[in-house]
Amino acid sequence: MASEETLQSLAKAITNKPPFCTGTIPVTSEDCTLYYKQGLTSSWLDLTQPTDPQLEELAQACVPATFGRDQEDVLDESYRKAGKMDKSEFAVMFNVEKLSIDERVRKQLFDASHGDRVVKAELYKLNVYGACCCSVFVAGFFKARC
Repeated sequence: MASEETLQSLAKAITNKPPFCTGTIPVTSEDCTLYYKQGLTSSWLDLTQPTDPQLEELAQACVPATFGRDQEDVLDESYRKAGKMDKSEFAVMFNVEKLSIDERVRKQLFDASHGDRVVKAELYKLNVYGACCCSVFVAGFFKARC
């Protein structure tokens, strides 16, 4: 059970600033180039202009993705159908610091009294939720939570 002090602190944080960030930032194809391994071969794609066959190849290079439920890793494709790549299997040219995204996030999340806090982006893994076909999302999904 959270203490009254913790709840007041959380309420104040949410009242002062929303707990999320929004925005857009211009990127180049170089910023959005993804390189990845599939067994002994490698491939790449420009995420600003991927083709359906490239997206399908990327999806095939992934392993089924698990998710956390009750402190356990679960594979349940009836709930979430996705593939994943660990960070040792891919590289992306996207640079959060070069594009100043970390600074934008820090400014949106924290007010002046917490302006000295640091926002650090870390590459964890790549999740792939399906390939696009004619601009319609067809393969991956999340089951609705009730």
